Amino acid sequence: MELPNPYESKQYKKLILLPLALIIISLFFIPSIQKGVDLKGGTLITVITNDPQEILAEKKIAIEDALSKFSTGVSVRPFENPSGRGFEIEVGASDVLDRAEGQIAALKQRDTDLAFEMIALQGLESTETDKAKIDVQRQKVEDMKGLLIKEASALLTLLGSSKTIPDYSSAVQVAEDEYLLLSSSTRERIISEIRGLISVESYSSKEVGASLGRFFLSKTAEIILVSLIAAGLLVVLIFRGTIASVAVMFGAFADIVITAGAMGLLGIPLSLATVAALMMLIGFSVDTDMLLTIRALKRTEGEVKERVYDAMQTALVMNSCAIAAFTVLVIVATFLRIETYYQIGMVALIGGLVDFIAVWAGNAVLVLWYAEIRKTR
Repeated sequence: MELPNPYESKQYKKLILLPLALIIISLFFIPSIQKGVDLKGGTLITVITNDPQEILAEKKIAIEDALSKFSTGVSVRPFENPSGRGFEIEVGASDVLDRAEGQIAALKQRDTDLAFEMIALQGLESTETDKAKIDVQRQKVEDMKGLLIKEASALLTLLGSSKTIPDYSSAVQVAEDEYLLLSSSTRERIISEIRGLISVESYSSKEVGASLGRFFLSKTAEIILVSLIAAGLLVVLIFRGTIASVAVMFGAFADIVITAGAMGLLGIPLSLATVAALMMLIGFSVDTDMLLTIRALKRTEGEVKERVYDAMQTALVMNSCAIAAFTVLVIVATFLRIETYYQIGMVALIGGLVDFIAVWAGNAVLVLWYAEIRKTR
């Protein structure tokens, strides 16, 4: 059955209200997106258990309650696949470890600064004849040594350690060892809590520091922004027109924003895996937008509305294939309870549906409007 051409209607410009409304609604849900361990820091533990399937839901609640004392960000997901059944448990970084990690980084920087000042002092002592200058530099070095010991001691207090700092040269090492010891003991306490609630056949764990998580998050935002800018520059070079370029970028922007809103609404976390899916959407969107814009503005056969309609039918086949493929991925991941594949599949599936709306109710309207203006001129 052939779809009617929506662009033959005199009211076709109203189609753009749909993607605009979805963008506005999405802005309310984007702040609700939860960050995965990769981007917020913490511990990810995968536990395989022999407990029967029917009690996994009950154990899930018990594990969440028991681990809430370690962090406010606890997520427990039961799974069952051919390799066994168990839980994926995310425990956000504790406030103490988060603060300690930042202070250790500051201590290392202060230790580096002290090393440079000591080198400067040695240079003065070997070349300078003015004793006053040497004394000033020597006092500066002594003050920095004292401050290093003081800050390292304060960090040990934060970590609940009874150790003392013997001298400035070992301050960073002692503080870092105590941090690692607390981090390891916290992980062992978490495992102990889990073992007290379920039978653990085996487990694996992965830790991401809070500062590293923040670094990943900032780089993720940079990568998405750079990708959008690079795509925009490429479009400007190809079409050499502001309106056409804006139309192409509107689709990529709408894809990211609306899909992110859906992630917030459906509780799909932002992780390195879902970021990869969002990046894929940018390429997919630009590809569809280029198909539309080239058909509409570069070709001359027939009426422009007919060319846009033909491009929409081609894109419908492309979108349908992509949506079908990712639907299969979501179904398989749901059946096997593979959370990462489920998240990637859901983001790509939502993005495929959003892309069709954004391009053919948004970009197409802008391109047709531009074509009408150009024809009038």
